[in-house]
Amino acid sequence: MIPRSKPDVARPSARIEAYLSTHAFKVLFFAFYGAAVTLMFAWGFKAEFTFEDNFDMPHFNTVRWFIGIARGMGYTLNLNTAFVILLASRLLFTKLRDSPLQLVLPFDAAFPALHIVVGYTIFFAVLVHGSFHFVWLITWDAWTWGLWSFNMSVITGFLLAIVFGTMLVLARPSVRKNNFRLFYAVHIIGATLFFGLLIIHGMFRQVPYTYKWVIPPLILYAIDRFLRRRKVSAVELFLSAENAVLKDGDILELRVPKAFSYQAGQYAEVQVPFINREWHPFTIASAPQDKTMCFYIKALGDWTKELRGAFQARVDGAVTDSLQVNIRGPYGAPAQHVGLYERVVLISGGIGSTPFTSICKDLHHRKVKENATSATGFEPSTSTLLKRIESRVSTAISTLYGVDISNAKDINQEEEEKRVYLANMLNLTAPGSGSSSGETTELEVEMVDASKQADESSSDSDRSTSMESYNVKNMLRKEQDEEYILDDIKNSANARRGNRERLSHLYEGRSKVLEFLHTSRVNLLLLFVLIARIFFICISSIIKADYIMINAEPHAIESGLWIVIVDTVLSIIFAIVLPLTIFLELSYMGSRFFRTVGRTLDFFVFLPLTITSASLGIKALVTERTDEQIVLFLHYIVFLPTLFVLLAVRMYRALGKRTLLTDAPCHCSHRDIVPNVDFVWTVPHENDDEWLRSELEPLADGTELKLHRYVTRAKEVDMEAGSEFITSSNTGRPEWDEIFGKIAAEAPSNSVVGVFFCGPHKMGDSVQSAMRRAEINSNLRGAYLRSTKEKTLMKDLGLPQRGLIKMLMGTGCSVRFVFREENFG
Repeated sequence: MIPRSKPDVARPSARIEAYLSTHAFKVLFFAFYGAAVTLMFAWGFKAEFTFEDNFDMPHFNTVRWFIGIARGMGYTLNLNTAFVILLASRLLFTKLRDSPLQLVLPFDAAFPALHIVVGYTIFFAVLVHGSFHFVWLITWDAWTWGLWSFNMSVITGFLLAIVFGTMLVLARPSVRKNNFRLFYAVHIIGATLFFGLLIIHGMFRQVPYTYKWVIPPLILYAIDRFLRRRKVSAVELFLSAENAVLKDGDILELRVPKAFSYQAGQYAEVQVPFINREWHPFTIASAPQDKTMCFYIKALGDWTKELRGAFQARVDGAVTDSLQVNIRGPYGAPAQHVGLYERVVLISGGIGSTPFTSICKDLHHRKVKENATSATGFEPSTSTLLKRIESRVSTAISTLYGVDISNAKDINQEEEEKRVYLANMLNLTAPGSGSSSGETTELEVEMVDASKQADESSSDSDRSTSMESYNVKNMLRKEQDEEYILDDIKNSANARRGNRERLSHLYEGRSKVLEFLHTSRVNLLLLFVLIARIFFICISSIIKADYIMINAEPHAIESGLWIVIVDTVLSIIFAIVLPLTIFLELSYMGSRFFRTVGRTLDFFVFLPLTITSASLGIKALVTERTDEQIVLFLHYIVFLPTLFVLLAVRMYRALGKRTLLTDAPCHCSHRDIVPNVDFVWTVPHENDDEWLRSELEPLADGTELKLHRYVTRAKEVDMEAGSEFITSSNTGRPEWDEIFGKIAAEAPSNSVVGVFFCGPHKMGDSVQSAMRRAEINSNLRGAYLRSTKEKTLMKDLGLPQRGLIKMLMGTGCSVRFVFREENFG
């Protein structure tokens, strides 16, 4: 146990830990991406900076910096233009979403979010590349004409900047939303011009070069486009009430014959040649089992308004021609992974409900009621008892640690930090505990001997001050008993606090340090240190530093001294943190530390390699001599990759699955899990969701689907006839803290709840904040229950049966939420 004093945790570190708990792999991906871009810059810079033919030019020592920077930025363009092409290959990423890579790579952000980031990176490189080239061309007066000459590069470069700048300006969200036709036309024509000009422009010392980077991904993209065209299904439709209906005034329901197989949650692209040749993405609102495909298209932009007008004209009889609709797909989306979670929350705002109607229909077809098990299937009397006991758990935690887990909405950043710290500290010494994210880790299960012995030494005093047990009938019959129990909890907790605080001083120092060393930020820091070491070794290889070269002379360390210093400092950081962590773990566990293969490898392989790697760097600095060739080879070709693999394995053991996107073992296929689903949607006015209610009404009977409707601008909601299937209909905005608190309490302990969102970004931010608070409280609740002995819990909480402890620990403990947002750009 820990004292009630304010935890020594800085606010920025808590925010970092909160962010890393859900975005660790995204951060890691951008770290690799940034390192790759920097290495490309160094490669290009070095090639020009040391080019001997430039030595005789006027003002060489100054001008070569401009040449080097321009060339370096040109090399980054080679990498990023290739990458941005691949990011537009939708079929490729649809396949990758069903691969094991989906577990760690942020494919949800690949298009359009990452596509946009890379686009801005390209534009920045274009500006810097062109500006620095102009400086040295003007200074050196190097204007020359001819094929692959500098003047040709200047002209094509100027055109490239104009083309790409125009594409970037017209790709802003406001333009895409209100004038998609202009955005689409400029993007397609601009991309064609850009890559054509880039191939002509890109040369290295008047020899074509960039084509090597651009043409291979262009070929892959062309294959992707070809396959997409092969997937096109043309449907000749006469728009009528049979296949298209206007819903709620500005929403068109379009039904077409099923063109291809798909998963619930995926989307397709729709083209209407009568309007133009553009393809527009829309979520498929029908279930995979349906014979027709359904799309709900809201008239927001120019194209959707024209489509609505075309249908209206046919309904009014002004036009009698049939309307051809082309459809291609399907394409991957976050919502297709609903089947990877046993508990799912669908949240939408407005027309954002369309991806989730398909999911709800799919669950209905799969006979959810027959296959799913409700998370709240207690008997009425037991349920009432558990609710009362849950309130006692909150009271006990509040009394012991000065926090109220029943109140999540009003807690500030300092309170969040305190709860995270308390949960982590309790988990360190909890018998059979899981990590703060809910995954039972290899270390925490056995890190209990010292604290367990201390707890036993104080058990007599705990028992003497604990309350007496009460039977079920008495607790349910007398309300005054409940007040007596709550008062006794406070009294017994106050009496025990002195013993617990004194005992905590025996282990608090080690626990604080070890808890910190097990955080996501420290483990990722170690990984970044290794990445940095590999990065600087690559840099040294690019600049041909003698220290790194295998054929270097014994005294050739001078030209690579900075590499030696940087690599040694990084290796020392690694050699301090890792051994400290391992020895602290060993001090907690004793001989039991070696019972698993992972920890044995840590001690006998990982630890010696870490110390040896740091020692080699220190030796080189002290002796000013490089090592033998075989030692250099082992150090950089064998040791570092081995350290990287061992650290990755250790991180998985230490962190559990707190940063993974699901608790599923593999994303190779759509897992056949029928989840327990809560669907929450918001609409501004009472009649804005008639189309949605008409879709959901047939699904509610005989399923475990729970529907929660919020009318944000209404003072009172009248339950219309036929709407009784909705679980709850409310006015105003949702109380997200209350919603996620209840979901966390009902979810199985140590489980991962998938939260799928499609709506305004501000609404998404509110959802994520509430998720975080509910997750923190769930972790603290689980840590308290796991770290307290059963006998003490029975007396503290007035439990008449030991089985109630298992019920308490079976739900609501260390529940983790994963947020996945639909984003079609």
